[in-house]
Amino acid sequence: MDFILCVSGNDFSLNDITKELAAEDSSYNIYADKPFRGNMNTTTIRTIRGRTIMLQHNVSSPRPKTGMFPA
Repeated sequence: MDFILCVSGNDFSLNDITKELAAEDSSYNIYADKPFRGNMNTTTIRTIRGRTIMLQHNVSSPRPKTGMFPA
Protein backbone atom coordinates (compact mmCIF):
# COMPACT_ATOMS: atom_id res chain seq x y z
CA MET A 1 0.00 0.00 0.00
CA ASP A 2 1.10 3.50 -0.79
CA PHE A 3 -1.94 5.43 0.46
CA ILE A 4 -5.18 4.54 2.24
CA LEU A 5 -8.33 6.56 2.91
CA CYS A 6 -11.32 5.33 4.96
CA VAL A 7 -14.65 7.14 5.22
CA SER A 8 -17.80 6.12 7.10
CA GLY A 9 -21.29 7.54 6.83
CA ASN A 10 -23.62 8.15 9.73
CA ASP A 11 -25.74 5.43 11.32
CA PHE A 12 -29.10 5.29 9.56
CA SER A 13 -30.67 2.09 10.84
CA LEU A 14 -28.91 0.35 13.75
CA ASN A 15 -30.35 2.70 16.39
CA ASP A 16 -33.89 2.10 15.10
CA ILE A 17 -33.32 -1.67 14.99
CA THR A 18 -32.07 -1.78 18.59
CA LYS A 19 -35.10 0.21 19.77
CA GLU A 20 -37.41 -2.33 18.12
CA LEU A 21 -35.48 -5.25 19.61
CA ALA A 22 -35.48 -3.62 23.07
CA ALA A 23 -39.26 -3.29 22.93
CA GLU A 24 -39.50 -7.09 22.55
CA ASP A 25 -36.50 -8.19 24.64
CA SER A 26 -35.15 -6.17 27.58
CA SER A 27 -31.62 -7.53 27.08
CA TYR A 28 -31.27 -5.05 24.18
CA ASN A 29 -32.02 -2.03 26.43
CA ILE A 30 -28.30 -1.39 26.98
CA TYR A 31 -27.93 -0.72 23.21
CA ALA A 32 -31.06 1.38 22.66
CA ASP A 33 -30.44 5.10 22.09
CA LYS A 34 -26.66 4.65 22.01
CA PRO A 35 -24.54 6.17 19.24
CA PHE A 36 -23.47 3.73 16.56
CA ARG A 37 -20.69 4.03 14.03
CA GLY A 38 -21.54 4.41 10.38
CA ASN A 39 -23.38 1.67 8.56
CA MET A 40 -21.20 1.88 5.45
CA ASN A 41 -17.43 2.22 5.30
CA THR A 42 -15.64 2.86 2.03
CA THR A 43 -11.87 2.40 1.87
CA THR A 44 -9.73 3.46 -1.08
CA ILE A 45 -6.23 2.04 -1.34
CA ARG A 46 -3.59 3.15 -3.81
CA THR A 47 -0.84 0.60 -4.35
CA ILE A 48 2.83 1.33 -4.93
CA ARG A 49 2.27 0.37 -8.59
CA GLY A 50 -0.45 3.03 -8.91
CA ARG A 51 -3.43 0.68 -8.89
CA THR A 52 -6.57 1.55 -6.97
CA ILE A 53 -8.55 -0.82 -4.74
CA MET A 54 -11.93 0.12 -3.29
CA LEU A 55 -13.35 -1.84 -0.34
CA GLN A 56 -16.86 -1.35 0.99
CA HIS A 57 -18.10 -2.79 4.26
CA ASN A 58 -21.81 -2.47 4.93
CA VAL A 59 -23.21 -3.76 8.19
CA SER A 60 -26.92 -3.10 8.03
CA SER A 61 -28.43 -2.21 4.67
CA PRO A 62 -31.32 -4.49 3.77
CA ARG A 63 -30.67 -6.54 0.65
CA PRO A 64 -32.77 -8.91 -1.39
CA LYS A 65 -31.80 -12.53 -1.08
CA THR A 66 -29.71 -13.46 -4.10
CA GLY A 67 -29.64 -17.21 -3.64
CA MET A 68 -25.86 -17.19 -4.02
CA PHE A 69 -25.30 -18.41 -0.49
CA PRO A 70 -27.14 -21.13 1.41
CA ALA A 71 -29.46 -19.94 4.16
